[in-house]
Amino acid sequence: MNVMASRFARLLACAAVPAMVIASGSAASASPHSGQQESPAPLSAPAPHAADYPALPNPCKTISRHTVHQMVPNADNPNGESHPDPNVKLGCNWQGGPLDQWHSLSSILERFDSAPGGASGRDRAKAAYKQKVQYLVKVNQWKVTSLSGLGDQATLLTGDWKEDGYQFHTASVVFRSANAVVFIDFYGTGMQAAKMSKQAQQAAKEALASLKR
Repeated sequence: MNVMASRFARLLACAAVPAMVIASGSAASASPHSGQQESPAPLSAPAPHAADYPALPNPCKTISRHTVHQMVPNADNPNGESHPDPNVKLGCNWQGGPLDQWHSLSSILERFDSAPGGASGRDRAKAAYKQKVQYLVKVNQWKVTSLSGLGDQATLLTGDWKEDGYQFHTASVVFRSANAVVFIDFYGTGMQAAKMSKQAQQAAKEALASLKR
C-alpha cells in the first residue's frame, strides 16, 4: 500500500535534534596601568562523555523472527527491508498482507554522540526523544501513554484513521535508553487495538535488549 512507503520515508527523514552547544566565555579585563586589555588564559574544553552505545545494531535483527511473524504474519520479506540514513539513523520495515489485514512494522534507531565541550550524548538523546514524541502527536493527533520499565523514557502512541476506505490503527512506542532513541512503528488494518499495544511493547523490549554498550 502507498501509505507504508510514504510514512516510513517520512519517519526516517525526520530531522535529528541539532547538537546543543554550551558556550562559555570570559570578558577581557582592562589593566589599570597600561590601558590595554589582557588576553584571557585559553580554556580547554572538557573531554566529551564516552557514548553509552558506541554503535547501533542491525535494525532488522532488533526484533525476533517469532515476534515479527506474530505482528506481520504475511510479511512480503520476513527478513525485513533495511534503510540506512546518513544521520546515524537506521531503520527496518516489515509489511504485507491482504488489504483488510495489512500490517506494517518498523524499527527505527538513532544514537547521539557527545559534542566536544557541549551537550552529552544522553542530553542530545533526551532532546531528540522529546522532539519525536511531540512531532508524532502534533502530526497525527495520537493518544499518549507514558510507559515504565522500558529504558530511561518511553511513550506508547495510539490512534485511528481511515485511508482508501480502510480503517487503520496504530500502536507505536518511542523510547530512550542512554544516548539511543528507538521508534517501534506498528500499524495496519483488521487488528485489535489492545493486542497491538501489547505486541508493540514486546517489540520495543526486544529492540532495547539488542542495544549493546
